[in-house]
Formats: sequence, C-alpha cells, structure tokens
Amino acid sequence: MKTVCILLLLAIPSGFISCNKDEPKPTLPPITEEGLNTFGCFVDGVLLLPVDGIPGFGSGRRAFGIDFDFMKDSLINSHRPPYFAVRCSDNMQNTGPDYIYIYIPSLSSSGTYIIGQSNGYQGIDSPPNPHVFVNVYDQDNNGTRFLSFENSGEVIISRFDTINTVISGTFELSLVDSDTKTDTIEVTEGRFDINWGNLNCGHIGEIACP
Repeated sequence: MKTVCILLLLAIPSGFISCNKDEPKPTLPPITEEGLNTFGCFVDGVLLLPVDGIPGFGSGRRAFGIDFDFMKDSLINSHRPPYFAVRCSDNMQNTGPDYIYIYIPSLSSSGTYIIGQSNGYQGIDSPPNPHVFVNVYDQDNNGTRFLSFENSGEVIISRFDTINTVISGTFELSLVDSDTKTDTIEVTEGRFDINWGNLNCGHIGEIACP
C-alpha cells in the first residue's frame, strides 16, 4: 500500500506538468512571394494576425481574416482609378475587431509606394493616394482609429503577378489618432503574400476552390 501511494504522488506532478505545458505562441509568418495567403504585422508592438470569424446570421458568409480587393479598371461613370486594397482583421479575438486596411490606387507593378493621408474610409470612398488606417480596441471595448499621414511610411510590393494572381509585399509606417491628432502608433514588420485567385474560397456561400 505504501508503494502504491508513493507511485501516485510521483504521477500527479508529471500529469500536472503535461497538462499545463506552454503552447507555441503565434508568430509572424515568414516573408514569402508564393501566394500563401498570409498576413501579419506588429501594431505598436502587438502582433496582429488574420483570424476568420463565424458566418453572419442567415448570410452564410464568413467574416474573413483577410479581405482583398483588386479593381483592374476604373468604375463606370466614375473618376476613381483602379485600385488594390487588403484588410487584415483578428475578428474580435481580444476585445474588439482590431484590423488594418491598406489601399493603393492605380497599382500596376511592383515597387515602393509612399503612404499619404488617410480619411479612414475604404474602397471608392478612399482618398486618391496610397493610404493606411488601423482600428484598435482597448480593454473597455472602445475602438480608436489611427490614420496615415503624408510620408508616414511605405508599402513595398515585391511581387505583382496578374497571371498567377499573386501579390506580395512588406510595409512599415506611423499612424496618428483620428480624434486627438497627436497620439501616434507604429506599424512594424508588416508582410503579406496573397493569391487572390483562391483567397477565402471553399467557405459556405463563397466560390469553390480552383
């Protein structure tokens, strides 16, 4: 009986340790140019990665961690140029849907794009220049929008391949609080590698994967 008790006592710490073993922490994806549908950056030192949300009620459409828009031609009856836009969201993994939105009009080749003033709007409501904005939620679930400004950073498109539908790049920039116009944050080590031909395919209500 004494031997059995000793064995049980030895087994308990072992089981406890195995159950509380630290899981690998999320990290930035590597910088690639293969169309792997990855995205990541640090927003003021906090890692932001895309996370799909659950489908909306009745719609069947999932809240995607990465949303992408590439308009090759200008809109009919509009002076808005063709544009590239990508949005990365963690879909409320913390206190709110933290996300970053990158917009570049008239994208036609790889190269360096200097980021200018943002008005905090997306798509055709965006200003006619490259811009970025970020939404950040605090512990009280209050969202703050941070906007890019003139020469606040750059997006480097390293691959722009319309045949294989791949766009890859890196980015770093500063942003200012849209309300106070004084508080700033830094977006660092940003990278994305997207194949818009198969991004977000295969979900309910979405296109099938090729």
